[in-house]
Amino acid sequence: MRRLYVGFAVLAVLATGCSATRLTSVWKAPEFTSPPNFQKLLVMYVSREVAQRRAAEERLVSLIGSQKATASYTVIPEDEVRDVEKAKVRVKAGGFDGVVAMRAVDVNQQTTYVPGTTYGSYYASPWGYYGRGWGHAYDPGYVRTDTIYQIETLVYDVAKEKLLWASRSETVSPSSIEKMVEEVAVAVADRMRTEGLVR
Repeated sequence: MRRLYVGFAVLAVLATGCSATRLTSVWKAPEFTSPPNFQKLLVMYVSREVAQRRAAEERLVSLIGSQKATASYTVIPEDEVRDVEKAKVRVKAGGFDGVVAMRAVDVNQQTTYVPGTTYGSYYASPWGYYGRGWGHAYDPGYVRTDTIYQIETLVYDVAKEKLLWASRSETVSPSSIEKMVEEVAVAVADRMRTEGLVR
């Protein structure tokens, strides 16, 4: 019976999702003293999942602004994404002066036991403790499993072939990959705008 209860608890958490995205680290190049004036940014999400790649790139483009940003899937065909030289030719031919690249770098699970009862005022009386103590014996709590995704975002100066800015974000138990991509895109775009990478 206890296994059944724990199983239902885990399924409930995974089904409802409790996603929360935050930037865990941000780095910028020492020479990045004034905001770069990018005129044409290529937005790239590295994933074998075509639909995921397109959704992520389109969302980031919409947040940065389609006047300056372009999704890489419209520039680099799917059958050429792993060919560095062909990608380089297309990026330079397209006149892009900056690249924003996103990629999932880690996925892991964290299991937490949540007890059935907590300490409270019932400890003040032996009979309060008696009732809650025995109640706890038959209320074992449950196990919660969270899936944690880490996404890195990098900003490059194409002409100088230099990394200007980098961040890593963490999303806990997103209800869907699309939801995670949305949250990461919003968090990263807001931070990039704050630091003058995009206007």
